[in-house]
Amino acid sequence: MFCEECGTKNESGAAFCEKCGHKLQEVKETKKVVKQSKPMSTKTKVIIGLVVAIVAVFIGGYMFISNSLKPEKVATKYFKAYVNGDADAVYKALDLEDSEFVSKELLEETLKNDSIEVENYSVDDVDKGDLTTTVTIKYVKEGSSKERTKTIYLSKDSKKKWLLFDKWNVDASDLIAHDYLLSVPKNTTIKIGDVKLKAKYKKDSSFYSDTYKIPSILKGKYDVEVTYESGLKFTGSLNVWGSYGSISSSSLKLVKSDKKAITAELKKDVEAIYAAAIEKKDFDEIKDLFPEDARDNVKSRYESLKEDIHSSYNDLKEFKLNDLEVSSVYVYDDYVSVNVKIKYDYKIEYTSISDKKEYSAKDKEYSMNIRYVPKKDKLELSEFLNLISYFSHY
Repeated sequence: MFCEECGTKNESGAAFCEKCGHKLQEVKETKKVVKQSKPMSTKTKVIIGLVVAIVAVFIGGYMFISNSLKPEKVATKYFKAYVNGDADAVYKALDLEDSEFVSKELLEETLKNDSIEVENYSVDDVDKGDLTTTVTIKYVKEGSSKERTKTIYLSKDSKKKWLLFDKWNVDASDLIAHDYLLSVPKNTTIKIGDVKLKAKYKKDSSFYSDTYKIPSILKGKYDVEVTYESGLKFTGSLNVWGSYGSISSSSLKLVKSDKKAITAELKKDVEAIYAAAIEKKDFDEIKDLFPEDARDNVKSRYESLKEDIHSSYNDLKEFKLNDLEVSSVYVYDDYVSVNVKIKYDYKIEYTSISDKKEYSAKDKEYSMNIRYVPKKDKLELSEFLNLISYFSHY
């Protein structure tokens, strides 16, 4: 052992240092007792394994869901649904609510016309902000080598999805027109597709038209039906694209049943007027053809017609209407203007020098305009502007 005082090495067991005489103390070696732990039980191992697995699944699921809800992923999913015409997926992506002019069925019809066969696509650019994101997707249509782009706009929802994840909604303005203004002929009932346009949407009226404001409507092409107060029905089409549209009477066609009825009425009226004029009847004998408030004006036209077809040179003896075709109908505030084309035969007696001769012609053609006024769901003849008054013998 060594002396604590001088450091001299002494024999083991010595009481004093052989050099300096300092009392030596024996240092006892102690052994460290290591307590052996019990081995881990199988149950504990299983519990720890399950906890680790659950944490791993949760972290993996969180990362997977978080990645799938990124704006570029949402935009890509929407793009695939859009080009494939998948109305269910598009409706879900746009987070739409049903209304009169917005429904899954209407969207399905719209997508039928807009669906694209895409050969390949990729996300080209992502411009992400705190509240909005713009995603640009490049794609190539099948059978084409031209590269095209589609821009999809997204906005962050104020609420989290499942309280954990940001929720990105696709901007629906690509497919839906909001606060759509529609100008239509005045005092008409409008059907867009199968939906009747309600009076509560009427926003304004002018001399010739009414304007409606539709809160939301799917963009696309619609069949429209326009019914006037007279009961006349017209059909046409409406392309909803921007924020404003119009339905004009010039773009509408009279429905077949109404056109057939007007044609029959016109033919009867034209034949009655000419028959009376050929027989030189007084206006009082045909006045019932016209509404009372139009008779004074029509009487002068009838007397002029009668005088013209019985001139000293030509005397109309026969008039036969072979065909009458309605070429156009325009509905105004207080009358209906009908343009018609007719084919007719006639026979006249004319004077040549001093001799009277006869002349006949067949299938002659002529265009004329006749006006009607709406009276209690029917039309009454109000005026004829240019009936044939000259019948040539050449």
